[in-house]
Amino acid sequence: MSNYITSILDKILANEPDVRKEVNVFVTRYDIPNAATFVDGTIVFNLPLLKLLENEAQIAFVLCHEIAHYKLKHSLKQFEYSLSLNGKDDKLNIEEDFENYLKALSYSREQELEADREGFKLFKELGYNQTAALQVMNILDSIENGINREFVDLSELFNADSAVFYKEKSTVLKTREPEVKTTVKAVRNEEKETSSIETFEEAEVDSSKIASEDVLSTHPDIKVRIDSLIMESHVDTLDNQPYFLISEQGFYFI
Repeated sequence: MSNYITSILDKILANEPDVRKEVNVFVTRYDIPNAATFVDGTIVFNLPLLKLLENEAQIAFVLCHEIAHYKLKHSLKQFEYSLSLNGKDDKLNIEEDFENYLKALSYSREQELEADREGFKLFKELGYNQTAALQVMNILDSIENGINREFVDLSELFNADSAVFYKEKSTVLKTREPEVKTTVKAVRNEEKETSSIETFEEAEVDSSKIASEDVLSTHPDIKVRIDSLIMESHVDTLDNQPYFLISEQGFYFI
């Protein structure tokens, strides 16, 4: 399984040997359909997402998207951006803190659109059917809408009794909604630390800023991503190139 995914990665980065040395992909046993990239070039591809994909080209697009995150240094930039928002002020203002939270999410959504665009440029050069990128978006949309969010018992797919399969309660694409009911505001001075509890309602956070579900997500709405791919990246929706370039048999084997 990992060998097959790695062979697709090899194809994607065949002309970028230096990047290929830095990037590695691992199929993981976490039970949510997701893929992610870390600052060191590690790409994790969770089994449930692999289970939902329908062809090799879709796997390639997901990998291209994650490679784009790495090449654009998104993880590092997100961390630096969050630090810049927090500053050095020890006295936390709840409304300002929530504003910063929304700004960080907005920045993350911008990164996702950038990774879509740059990832598609990489994907387009491979010779796969371009519509696979839109197919991936539709699959992600079905996950967001709960169609493909059911728990997958991965242990039933394997016969290795000693294997450990990790379960998570989080969901792909959407972040958990913040605990908006209560929060702790710490007030520091030279002599002591005290804390008081107040609600976001008491802090009079503007409810219009959280009216859209998209505002509380790390990822843009799928329709926005699809429109961006079609309008900005010019996906050929009539493309007749193949969905398999390495091994159709290998895909169905996994």
